[in-house]
Parts: sequence; C-alpha cells; structure tokens
Amino acid sequence: HEALRLFGKDHFGTGRVLDTLGMYYSTRDNFYAAREFYEKSIEIKKRHEDDAGVALSHGQLGRLYLDWGHLEKAEREFQADLDISQRIGDARGEAQMHNFLGRVAYMSGRVEDAAAWLDHSIESSRKGHWSIIEGYARKDRALVHLSENEVKEAEEQAVQAENLFQVEDFAEGIAHVNRVWGMIHLRQARYDESKRALLAALAYFDSQKERAEAARTQLEVARMLRASNAPRPMVTGALIAALNRAERCRRDPLVREIEQELKTVDSAAHCRHVYHRARGRDIREDTVSLFAGSRETSSVMFLDVQGSTEYARNQDPETVMMTLNQMMSDFVEVLDRYGASVTAYLGDGFMALLRGTDHASRAVSAALDLMESLDEFNRPRIVLGLKPLNIRIGVSTGEVFTGNVGTYQKMDFTAIGSTANLAARLQSEAEPGLPCISRDTYNQLPQGAFIFKTGCPRTVSPKGLGEQQVWDVIERVAGGQVAPGN
Repeated sequence: HEALRLFGKDHFGTGRVLDTLGMYYSTRDNFYAAREFYEKSIEIKKRHEDDAGVALSHGQLGRLYLDWGHLEKAEREFQADLDISQRIGDARGEAQMHNFLGRVAYMSGRVEDAAAWLDHSIESSRKGHWSIIEGYARKDRALVHLSENEVKEAEEQAVQAENLFQVEDFAEGIAHVNRVWGMIHLRQARYDESKRALLAALAYFDSQKERAEAARTQLEVARMLRASNAPRPMVTGALIAALNRAERCRRDPLVREIEQELKTVDSAAHCRHVYHRARGRDIREDTVSLFAGSRETSSVMFLDVQGSTEYARNQDPETVMMTLNQMMSDFVEVLDRYGASVTAYLGDGFMALLRGTDHASRAVSAALDLMESLDEFNRPRIVLGLKPLNIRIGVSTGEVFTGNVGTYQKMDFTAIGSTANLAARLQSEAEPGLPCISRDTYNQLPQGAFIFKTGCPRTVSPKGLGEQQVWDVIERVAGGQVAPGN
C-alpha cells in the first residue's frame, strides 16, 4: 500500500504493485479484492504498453479463477497470457501457460486436450531448463495418466516431477507431488504408503496456511480411507474435516464435491452437517421444538452496514452479494475468537449471542475487533477508489429467552426479550466506528478495561424502551486482561 502511494496512479510500476496486492489478497481468500487488483493492473499496464506485464497479470488472474473453480474464465485469461507470450517471444511464459491450460483441460474432463498441452509444456521446459515449470507439468501429466488408468505411466511422471523439485529444494512442489503419490498408491491398493504421502502433503499445506490445498488433500485422505474399507465413522470424520476446511476458504465447487461424497458415504451425517450450517455451528441446542426454550443472562450484539441501501442501488447485485459475503466471512473469524454465535443474518447485518463466562467483556472486545476487521476490509476498496463501508454495532446485556422461532417449514434459533430489542435499538443509535453499549453491559465490564468517548454516558430514547443511558466504546486499555474465550 505504501509503494502504491509513492508511485501514484499512473506510474509504470503501479501495475506491478497492484499485482503484488492481488497476490496478497488471494492468499487471504479475498477473491473479489484480488480480482479487482489484477484487472486494474492489466488496465494500467496496457496504458503503458507493458506487454510482458500484461501477460503476467492475465496469468495471475487465471490462477485466481482456477483456484476458485471458474474454469472457463481461467482458460480465457491463460489464453490471453499465451497469446502475448507468443507475440513477444517469451518461450518460458509459453511453457508455463501450456501447463496451466493443460490443468484447466484436465479439470474440465478434456483429457486429450490436457495431455497435448502438458506434453508441449514438458518438452519446452526441458529444452529451456525450467525445472519448476517442468515439474508441475509432469505432476499434472501424472494425474492425466491416472485418470486414464495408466498407473505405470503416472508413476514415471511423478518420479521425474519429484526429482526436479528435490534438485531445486522446492517444498511446495514436493507437497503437490506427495498428493499425487497418495492418489497413485491408492490406485495400487498400497494404503499405508498412500496415507503417508497424503499426510505429508497435508502437513505442508497446513504449515503454509494454504487452506484450499489442505482441503483438497484432506478429501484425498477420506477417499483413501474409504477405499481401504476403514470403518464408516472414520471415513465420515475425514470427509467432514475436508468439508469444514473447504467451507472456511469458501471454495464453492470443492464444497459441493465433498458434500456429494459425504451424502453417498453417510447420508445422515450429510443431513446433520447441512442442518447445523443453516442453524449455526455454535448453537448447542439441537431441538426442533417450537414450544421449548430457556431463560439465561447473556449479551446480544446487533451489527448493520450503514448506507447499504444507497450502496446496493448503484451496484450490480452479484457484486453486492460477493462484497457482503466477503465481509461476513472476515467478521465470523472475529466472532469465533470470542465465542459469539450468529443467530440470524439480517440482510446486510446480523444478530449474535454471547453466552457463558465474561460474555459482556467478550461482546465489547469482539465489537472493537469487528471495527478493526472492517478497516482491513476497506483497505483494498480505498486503493481501488471504491467508497469504504461503515458499520454500526449495538450491545446489550441481560435476561433473554432462547429458543426456536418460526414454523415447522422454517425456523430459526434466536434470543427474544427486552435485552435483544435494546441491542437492536442501540445499533441504530451507534456512531459508525464506535460500539454503543447498554448500562447493564457497562456494569459487567472489568473496571478500567475500556476507554469510552468523552461525555458518556449519554441518554437516548429508543422507541418503546424509554430513556436509556449508553456508552460509546473507543478502545481497550492495554493490559486490561480482556481476552477471547468460549
């Protein structure tokens, strides 16, 4: 971001910085921001007639689409990169794009096309001594052979790929080959060797926080267990672990693929997983009763995106949904740290419930961290010249009645009562950037743990609730010992 500020909007190097930002947000599973940075980079590089740079950005954008399962768009970007590489005589770029086009063809089920692209990449890379590109092409060629039940040929390609990566001491490539070895050994019914290879790959991807690759590898572990006639609960557990990983990184095609296998292996487990997704993973009550419920003292949080109606009016609905889903994904990571359970998404906001020990402190800390998360979410928007979004948060503490609301056709678990009503009203009274909390929440906070806006408490009159004293929270005090907890 600082490099971009120094270069300005129209410098030759600006496109290269935008590429770096695209890669950064790609590693953070922020598809929308990464895509926007790559597209902006292409636009600027074209203006400067930076052909090599334009090709690079098309390739990066293609990788992004490929990783998220948008195969047609990925193929389009790789072909654009290839066309430019051929025009400017970049043989290395051509070899790399042949590899990626082969991978797209393989994933699309076009095996003959995949083999042709990959063979061309292998030959070009071998002549050019581009070991990493050749290693990846041979790794993918092994998968094509395996899909054709040519196990011996797959082994030969995997051996050569592994040797190339080992010579270069390229750990990422070795991890990818380990996954291929796991699949080859599975086909050979050498289950122990398959397991060792897959777990080695999984350990690497986990260590590098490559969540999508870890999810794909965990799926292969589940397939290995299933093929080896492992007990069904073990296979089910491995599939659910893969599904949880895929959901966390929001790879829709991968989620659907794993769900289909889980449904085949254990339809009841699949139903439970889908049920808890709709109900909320952290909701411990498993009843479907419309009459049962319980009273408890908890903290309730309401969050709303300010000015969302105006924002949505001027945007494509698909863009609005992608933006909100990315924001909610970032927010859920914060809520998870503090043991907050979302009970309902309300258009462009949500209601969350915090229960158990220190729920008031955790609610206020979570609210402050949500504000920080929003700042991080807005950073790429500001760089791209998009209007930053603001949120309002209200928190109230007191007795609530928890249970199901709705009908047997559709019901939601929620918290009802004046505490929840007040939290919703305080969200409307809050200033953007400053959580607004009730007196009961304030009274349960550790003394000196938070800093409040000058002039607090202030008095508000929420509709139907009378006059209320509220506090606007600015920040935590260092060493205030307000820690995340469940």
